[in-house]
Amino acid sequence: MLTMAASVLVLEMARRRLGDRDATLVAAFWTAALSTSLVASYSGANAEAPLLLYETAAGLLLLTEDERPGSSRRWLAGLLLAGAVLTKIEGTIGSGLLILGVVLRDRFTRRRISGLELAALVIPPLCAGLLWWTYLRRFRIPAAYSGRGRLAELHWDRLPDLVGPMLQNLSAGTWWVAWIVPGAVLLAFG
Repeated sequence: MLTMAASVLVLEMARRRLGDRDATLVAAFWTAALSTSLVASYSGANAEAPLLLYETAAGLLLLTEDERPGSSRRWLAGLLLAGAVLTKIEGTIGSGLLILGVVLRDRFTRRRISGLELAALVIPPLCAGLLWWTYLRRFRIPAAYSGRGRLAELHWDRLPDLVGPMLQNLSAGTWWVAWIVPGAVLLAFG
C-alpha cells in the first residue's frame, strides 16, 4: 500500500517539471523497480519501503528543481529527509549525502541559493536526528553497534566467499537495470 501511495506522490512531484506523459513513465518505472527490488530482497515488511520512499522522493524533488527552487520545495525535501532519518540509521547517511550533493551541485553550477533555502533543506533532518538522539538518551536506550573484532582488519582468505554472493545479489531484483542504466548514461555522456 505504501508503494502505491508513494507512486502517486512521485507522479505528482515529477509532473510539474516533466509533463504528464514523462512523469507517468517515471512513476511507473519507479514503482516497478522498487516493488520488484523489495520483493526479491524479502524487504517488503521491513523499514526499507518507507526509507526508499523518503529518500527517492526527496531526491526527485531536488533533481527536478528550477533554477530558483524557492524554500517551499526545499522544505518538503527536508521533511522527507527527516522521515528518512527517523526511519533507519541508513537514512541519516543517505540524507547527509543528498544534502551534500545539492550543496555541491549548487556551488558548481554557480546557482545562488539563499540561507533560507539551505536551512529549509538542512533543519528538518537535523532536528529529527537530534530528537531521536534526545529520546535515546532520555530513556537510556542503547543505540550503538558493538564491535566485532579489530577495526579495518581484513581477512583476505574470506574474499572468495564474499565476492561470489555479492556479484549474484548486485541486481537487487531489478534484473541489473540499476547498474545498466547509469552505466549506459556514463558511457554515452561521460
